[in-house]
Amino acid sequence: MKIVIHVGPHRTATTSIQSFLASSRSELSEAGIWYPACRIACDAHHVLAWKVLGRDLSTLGIHDDSRDAGRVLRDWKDEAQDFGCHTLLLSSEDFAVLRDFGWRSLRSSVDEIANWKIVAVRRSPALIAESAYSHMLLNGLAQEWGEVADVLVRGSQDFYDYLGTLAIGRSWCKVEEVEYCDDADWFMQEIVSALVGKKMAKRLNSSNEVPHLNTRLDKSMWAPLLEFNRLNTPDFVLDPKTGSFPEGYYAQLPNELPKIAWVAALLRDGLTLERRQSLAS
Repeated sequence: MKIVIHVGPHRTATTSIQSFLASSRSELSEAGIWYPACRIACDAHHVLAWKVLGRDLSTLGIHDDSRDAGRVLRDWKDEAQDFGCHTLLLSSEDFAVLRDFGWRSLRSSVDEIANWKIVAVRRSPALIAESAYSHMLLNGLAQEWGEVADVLVRGSQDFYDYLGTLAIGRSWCKVEEVEYCDDADWFMQEIVSALVGKKMAKRLNSSNEVPHLNTRLDKSMWAPLLEFNRLNTPDFVLDPKTGSFPEGYYAQLPNELPKIAWVAALLRDGLTLERRQSLAS
């Protein structure tokens, strides 16, 4: 069986890609490509990546899944075979965190020798860092860009360095990279082609709506967002050395959505800092 894994990384249109693949699930299965559905309200396969990484799945809303990562992968492989599919297609930006040990654990869990392919999007680490910072501001980050810039750039650069060694020195997988581009039509054609082949990508792109790619938050919004966050979430900080989130970050995400909506409304309506201060409580 062929196993194709889209590894992101973060801030490279992963959500748009995953949404497109999920909406194309029936057409993919008809063509022999299995894109598993998950128990969580998400189009990605974070469950498998998180199990390899040892993260707490309860923060994803899963409380009763005792399977290890190998069992999850085998279950999805069995599903694919049951539906007559020759390819298992998975996507999660958290796969980008895996290194040799994680990949070895996944490979060893598949009984037969699989044909592995890893697909990643190539984007400037500096632009990834800026996009990540904007996203964190929208989720309540209370630190200036200069405090976290180095660790954000270093994180994505570390991934691309590892991907380079994976592509050159390993015989168990094929690695393909696609350059990121703001042109949604061109980019989706290229990334989907890398994942499912040019013929299938053309078919999907012609029969399904190509999703919009998220536009980067204008830097002029950084300062008002930071002011807002320092009033509302002063303890939400990133470790500038390790890049780790505060304890309980993932559990907080669902509760951040109302605040994000407030932030958007405040910026849209142009309310003053004094008005924002009155909302801090």
